[in-house]
Amino acid sequence: MASTPESQALSPAISIDELINPCPTREILLKMINQDDVSTVSAVEKIVVLTKAASQTDTLSGHANIVTATLIALAKRIPHDKQSKLVEFTVRLGQTTVPDPTEGGELCFHAGITKIPFWSGMPEFSEHLSTEWLRNSRVTHRSRLGNLDYANLVAFYAQLANVKFRNLHYDSSWDNPQLRQMYNKTSLSSQDVRVACMWFIHSPRKAWADIHITSDDGSHPKLWRAWKRHFREYQFSDDGSDAELQICVARALDNMNKTEAELEINGSVPFVWRNRGKGSYSSPSDLIRSIEKLGF
Repeated sequence: MASTPESQALSPAISIDELINPCPTREILLKMINQDDVSTVSAVEKIVVLTKAASQTDTLSGHANIVTATLIALAKRIPHDKQSKLVEFTVRLGQTTVPDPTEGGELCFHAGITKIPFWSGMPEFSEHLSTEWLRNSRVTHRSRLGNLDYANLVAFYAQLANVKFRNLHYDSSWDNPQLRQMYNKTSLSSQDVRVACMWFIHSPRKAWADIHITSDDGSHPKLWRAWKRHFREYQFSDDGSDAELQICVARALDNMNKTEAELEINGSVPFVWRNRGKGSYSSPSDLIRSIEKLGF
């Protein structure tokens, strides 16, 4: 079968020339993704070598931006269910400290009076994802390839959140806007469904926690059940002809059912933050502590 731009983008063996200029960082990460014999450990070690070199040429900020941008570019083009190596690399990098080759101690990037350690304090992704979502939401008609790019990126963040990478596991201000599309008056697009699926597939407990940490901003605990109902209806709708999306919907439903069973909620919603009322929590932190007791 002839290869199309879309099918090429869905293959792990990819090129990101149009996204990131050729550089050592890109080559290291592409080899790690495309070659089974290149481990995430060796890739992190090579990035650390580049980090030390950047510290001696006063280019640490640019180096950090290149690494983060390359990870995001790769996440867009690698199918959501083939990103385990990229996620593993990111987690390992986030656990790495780099010796300062000049002054000794731990190498840090100085942002004003703030010291950000390499790499244990970087990269920070939330701002990048927020930017990507805003760019995506402004476009009313997007190609299927563009939709897949964004859904793959969201899957990357969902997987990082699932392993509690940094503060991603409780920050709901930017990470899952599509989950709340259920309350828009307009009909849901296949893109909304696909992106919501990424959260329910790759980080269902985070999706459950985010939905149930509620306030007066329009979010509501019934959102979880609303998405389950919509997924079931989508499986039998005229819009459900996308075979790949149908697989995602089935996986999302399966994970939602498993999550409910694990949390022993059986369709009920015991943890709801309200400003007042019997059985309510007085603050998000009270709710979070309750969720933590469940192992989330």
